[in-house]
Amino acid sequence: MLFVICLAVVIFSFSGCSSITYGTLVNQDGSISEVLEVMLDEEKLEEKGIEPQKLFEEIEKEYSVFVYNKTYKKSIEGFDYNLTKDEKNKKITLILNYQDINSYYAFWEANLNDVKSKQDYEFCFLFDKLKIIDDKTVFHNIQNSSIAKHFYDWCELNYGQIEWNSCDFKFNYVYAIPTSFGYQTNAQKVQTIGDTSYHIWQFDLSQTDQNISVFVPLITNRNVACWFILILFLSGVFGLLLYFKFRNK
Repeated sequence: MLFVICLAVVIFSFSGCSSITYGTLVNQDGSISEVLEVMLDEEKLEEKGIEPQKLFEEIEKEYSVFVYNKTYKKSIEGFDYNLTKDEKNKKITLILNYQDINSYYAFWEANLNDVKSKQDYEFCFLFDKLKIIDDKTVFHNIQNSSIAKHFYDWCELNYGQIEWNSCDFKFNYVYAIPTSFGYQTNAQKVQTIGDTSYHIWQFDLSQTDQNISVFVPLITNRNVACWFILILFLSGVFGLLLYFKFRNK
């Protein structure tokens, strides 16, 4: 999703008045959807001398080019996408749909076995963490991407240099997963709607180096041993307290 995110961030960097939401939705049947939504603030754009409709059309064009470049040389089974526009509210949404994990990795040209081999466990005494995701956000350092150069040039060509502040960049990163999967995260907010839990991280451009952590807590043999040691320790402490209590009596 890096190209699409770069596109959104660079547009935002020049307007300073948009909201960007990126999300991954994993469904009970194993299908996956990735969603990127950019909503422009017409009033603030016009204050900066930017034509909202012109910028809106450029976003639409580049989204279409991105998907075309990913799929024109190959047929990806189980993949389709939707590009929806809300002209009134200047909101454009790209949704990439994958039938299963295989079509997801086929689209991104990744090897599922390589990904599985990188799965890591973190020991936490009473339980272990099976790390599903433990990495920077998709927004990390993207303002320096070479792909972003297109929109820097485009904005400078059409409107000249426009000042912006990192604090003006407001991002939402959403990871939605069936609650029954038992996933836990370090998200700032978790909202449950129906059978799905939405884990939400919110930050600005100066905070894009934060880590996204998604994991499954597991009880392994070493955790059982730790529980046993803890029970023995607590039993010993309790026994000593009882001993001194009755001794004093």
